[in-house]
Amino acid sequence: MCEGALSEIVHILSSKALYARPRQEIALRLAAVIELRGLVLQNKDVYLTGLDRYTASSIDFVDCLNIAHMQELGITEIVSFDRHFDRIEGITRVEP
Repeated sequence: MCEGALSEIVHILSSKALYARPRQEIALRLAAVIELRGLVLQNKDVYLTGLDRYTASSIDFVDCLNIAHMQELGITEIVSFDRHFDRIEGITRVEP
């Protein structure tokens, strides 16, 4: 499983035109899959952190994963038009 697949799963399950599942349910179900012993996925904790942020915010899942990866790697600056990064402690957004 890779980040792209996880992102697509979240996108489809959250889509109002398709399943319209709530964030908390999506995160709970995906976390159960990510935590499977047989699933090979590097940095499972980063994905779980991204899911936690996704559940607790209105930020889209891909950006939640970006934040989790940034924090894991000690990256403090992101180039983005997305103003929600301005609300994330420890991250500075630079507009392109």
